Amino acid sequence: YKKNNTSKVCINETDLTLLLDISYVIQYEAYITDLDYHIAIEATLKELAGPMNPSVNLTALQFGISEATLRHAVKNGLSKCTRPKIILSEHKEEQLVDYCKNMQRLEFGLTKLDVNHCIMEIVCNNHHAHSFAAKGPDRTWWDCFMKDHSDLSFRTFQALSKAYTQKANPIIIKDCFKQLQKIIKKHSLTAEYG
Repeated sequence: YKKNNTSKVCINETDLTLLLDISYVIQYEAYITDLDYHIAIEATLKELAGPMNPSVNLTALQFGISEATLRHAVKNGLSKCTRPKIILSEHKEEQLVDYCKNMQRLEFGLTKLDVNHCIMEIVCNNHHAHSFAAKGPDRTWWDCFMKDHSDLSFRTFQALSKAYTQKANPIIIKDCFKQLQKIIKKHSLTAEYG
């Protein structure tokens, strides 16, 4: 790349072809293969090494690569950078998404921990090879899953207020039941119907 006198960037024909290929890959990201992804990362690394000295964030955004992936490639080299391997078949992933959406419709919000448990059950029951730890998919897998299914949302754990936790205190619960027993005895309430 060279800057001319009018401060515009001049790109040679080979680099332009590569950039067009990369933009094609980005437009049809659903069909990206590991090879295409490597090409995109390689082009991004060349851009970073160039004389213009762009930021990692800007370059990652330009080429449609996650910032974390690009930083990993800069630190560890290109050969270790791949997209997460496909663990669930398209059908299984669709079933998982439908399950999550149904639970949302029923207003029973799932957490990522709940979904991790479901994924591990699917993987173990179907004897799929996977690279997950015992607790389930890692952040990289989740990032790709959420990018593919942006209409999903998951609950996060929230701290309980002090008043709410006191309601669940066993001593308070026992006291409430004692008061209930007194009321039942006082009014001679029984489970028998007339």
